Amino acid sequence: MSSLRNILGPRVAFCGALVACACQYDSKAVFDDSSLPSKQAGGSGGSSSDASDGGASAGANDSGSAGQVKGGASASAGSSMGGKPSAGAAGASMGGKAGGASGKGGAEAGGSVGQGGGAGKAGSAGSLATGGGGTSGAGGGAGGGGKPNEPQPMTFETTDIDDTEVRSCMPNANFGDLDTFNVDGDQFCAVYALINAPLAGVPDGALVSDASLSLTCTNTGEAIAVSYVDGKWAELEVRWNNRPQAGTVLGSITCDQLGEVKIDLTAAVKAWLAGDQKNFGIYLRTDNTDGTDFDSSEASDPAVRPKLSVTYTLPVK
Repeated sequence: MSSLRNILGPRVAFCGALVACACQYDSKAVFDDSSLPSKQAGGSGGSSSDASDGGASAGANDSGSAGQVKGGASASAGSSMGGKPSAGAAGASMGGKAGGASGKGGAEAGGSVGQGGGAGKAGSAGSLATGGGGTSGAGGGAGGGGKPNEPQPMTFETTDIDDTEVRSCMPNANFGDLDTFNVDGDQFCAVYALINAPLAGVPDGALVSDASLSLTCTNTGEAIAVSYVDGKWAELEVRWNNRPQAGTVLGSITCDQLGEVKIDLTAAVKAWLAGDQKNFGIYLRTDNTDGTDFDSSEASDPAVRPKLSVTYTLPVK
């Protein structure tokens, strides 16, 4: 037995040494994968380029290739190219018409930036990585549609108005500082009213759509004729004896209840602004003996003073 140990002992020791060498860990070993099949393009799906090209939500979950579809224009790209079906759906709902490759999204969603809907705020560069606007979508959202700029109506209003009355029974008297004025056809003392409002606040080239003069009735009466004034006059100087002549009749008003009454001056304001008629204001006259009283521009309450309103638009340049 001892002789057998003497013979086998060295051999067993040699084999043990070989086993120990084979099991030792080599920290410098390198795994060679060059012979394995190549990865699909964009497999990680998490790169910034995938995000900027749209479909990035699908790419972020092992799709990647879906990121090549601009602006989420193809909602099925996420699922068909290997991404999760839910990610592909996100591309459809968040990208969809929010400024896709053709730029139609912006127009269909309202035409202005921020209304295209969903990710990237109507065609942003897809920076939110939700399959949204995409590079092409950015152009669609910003310029994809919407109505051209249309002129918006504006209104000019003023109470900076000259008004007075002239009386046949007091031909040399001036009444420009009274807080009311009267219109009456009394044969013993006819009373006419003169009103003028400057139009300097209306821009040159304005296209007038409506103009009116609001008066406040303090005493009701019968119908009053409204006409152009054909000559100059001054509020604190005009009298019956130097009153201007009345021109073409524009219409009439009747103050049959207390409060506001409006005189349509659309045609007159257009004519004044166009230079077809000199702006000397309007006359209020009547042949009826039941006169009407109005608050004047000197009234203590600004709310009841005469007011001119002109609604207009400016031409698009």
